[in-house]
Amino acid sequence: MLHSSRLALTLILIVYGFLVGLYSFNTPLFEAPDAYYHFAVIEYMARTGERPPREQPQLSDAWQQATYHAPLYYFMAAALIAPLDTSDFPLAFRRNWHGQIGEPYAPDNQNFVAYVPTDWHKTELAVRVVQLLSMVWGGMTLIGIYILARGVIPTRPGVALLAVLIVMLNPQFIYMSGMVNNDNLVTALTTVALALLVWIIRCGATWRWMWLLSVLLAMNGLAKASGMLLYPVIVLGLFYVGWRDKWCWQQWLGYALLGLIFWMLIASWWYIQNLREGAEATNIDRMIAVVGGRSGQIDIWADLRGLYYSFWGLFGWFNILAPMNFYRWALVVMGVASVGLLMGNLRAVSHARPTLDNLVIIGLLLLQALIIMVSWYNYVHRVVSGQGRLWFPLLGSLACAMAYGLKAWRPKWLVIPLLGGMAVATIGFPALLIAPTFAAPPQIPVGKWTPPTAAAAFLVREPWEDRACMRLWISPPEWDGNADTVHLKVAWETLCPISGYWSQFLHLTDLALETCHAGDTRYIFTQYDSMPAGGNLPFPAFRTDDVIEDTVSLTLPDTLDLSRQWYLQTGLYDAAGTFIRAVIEPDPSVGNPAITINRCAANAVNIRLRATE
Repeated sequence: MLHSSRLALTLILIVYGFLVGLYSFNTPLFEAPDAYYHFAVIEYMARTGERPPREQPQLSDAWQQATYHAPLYYFMAAALIAPLDTSDFPLAFRRNWHGQIGEPYAPDNQNFVAYVPTDWHKTELAVRVVQLLSMVWGGMTLIGIYILARGVIPTRPGVALLAVLIVMLNPQFIYMSGMVNNDNLVTALTTVALALLVWIIRCGATWRWMWLLSVLLAMNGLAKASGMLLYPVIVLGLFYVGWRDKWCWQQWLGYALLGLIFWMLIASWWYIQNLREGAEATNIDRMIAVVGGRSGQIDIWADLRGLYYSFWGLFGWFNILAPMNFYRWALVVMGVASVGLLMGNLRAVSHARPTLDNLVIIGLLLLQALIIMVSWYNYVHRVVSGQGRLWFPLLGSLACAMAYGLKAWRPKWLVIPLLGGMAVATIGFPALLIAPTFAAPPQIPVGKWTPPTAAAAFLVREPWEDRACMRLWISPPEWDGNADTVHLKVAWETLCPISGYWSQFLHLTDLALETCHAGDTRYIFTQYDSMPAGGNLPFPAFRTDDVIEDTVSLTLPDTLDLSRQWYLQTGLYDAAGTFIRAVIEPDPSVGNPAITINRCAANAVNIRLRATE
């Protein structure tokens, strides 16, 4: 029986590795919460051997608040990528300044980074290595859940396997297990330490197990400040074992010194350093100073909703929602498991009185849940943080409860369709949900492309270049005179490589109000800004002698006066801070009198807006 259980666990871990790879390779680099900041710390440490500056990091710094996190994860990852060349970071991975972070209903610009594929070259290879490390921590979490469940319910190994399967079918867990994030480490260490505590309660303490537990706890404290939340649970559990087994004073003193020594050697220096710098021991105050604290009244239901979504499946930078039916399905699974948990406990109590060990273990798991809930509640009063991964240290306890509850149902096959639905979603999301979000339009060889009828052409030159490297084709806008959105079709013909990460602006303008005075923008009524393809294809990713077709849409004001002549105005500018514009000149060979260069802003194109019949 034990051999078959281990074989089943091995198969689950193999499937887990496949799923993590599926999510990782369908997600561009850094398109996970804080992944960019975490990697910036790792890269800096790998390159310099030192931690990034901690004195008031500016928002322009690539690492931002991540420099204030506990450093164990960064030490490990930096050691792995130290031999690799990351000289193209961060210049080759520019921010998408139009990114709709935390906006799941935004129609585009859901990418945080203007990504240019490098075929596993330099930084991309380093990121993949760190992602592999994350996958290892996720696998360690699954093994820890199996050990924990075997300790909680030692007579039913099937419950342990089901607990592991439930976590593996959580799309958010799989997603985060393939991303650059320090939560993967603290989740793994918490789960394994909790499992070891349960087995100490079952079998008694030994010096070897106490040594291992002390190391795990110290590492957890250095992995993230939230790793300290497990300490009260561990201490109370060990107090119970000592009382039950009647430890002598030498054991009490020896075990206490063992834990204290390892914590002092491994983790204490970081907390002491924070205090010496005048911050909170956990650095939470300095992190909030960088990201910004919560303003206004707290909407706890909105935070709980965000917590629930991002616990089960909210991808990207909290802006790629799963279908609502998935969240409802997950709620059904949790509801069925909860009813089964109640029924199973009632049956167990009717057959035999629970042992004191069982009651203590359940009490400790509930205490861990309570501590994390209270800590999260206090934290969201200081900063908006409805992030499900902050509750991942509870995965072991929740999985044990859900597995036990689902196993309590009869007949057993009722569980199959419930988990089958989760499996379909987990397998399907990478290709059906995540990849399309970041998909770029095809690049068409210019020899196979025909310019659109009635289009005007303009040559676009980067200010630091002597020749124009782009030809911009603009077709007359599509608008029926009543719709609240106007669509402008453009095509970018690449003549030579482009280095600038340009953004395209699209303005609705009344040229009768244009004064040509610098800074006078009263003639602009509304605007839209984005890199090409809704942010998914920056100009450096354009291939020479290829054409990119794109459609730029602008929402019109409800009060638009249709009796006046309106124009669309477009061009390119640098949104990263300089706001300089690319040079645009008409191509004399292809023109349209309704599409001309602006008389005041020479690097902008005016397009007469006409209603189509």
